Amino acid sequence: MTTQSTNKIVGNIYTCSEYRQEMILTSLKNRLASSSELSPEEKNELTREIERLEEEMGF
Repeated sequence: MTTQSTNKIVGNIYTCSEYRQEMILTSLKNRLASSSELSPEEKNELTREIERLEEEMGF
């Protein structure tokens, strides 16, 4: 098997890195959805990080 520069194995194998990214994404989304006390700047920062991760993951 060959690997890409992101250390993902080509094919249908679910890697530890992919799992970790999904868990980070889920926690960021949960934090954004459940924290009414976040400042607008914090909300924007979370949103940008979510968008970055989703792009990196190919969503």
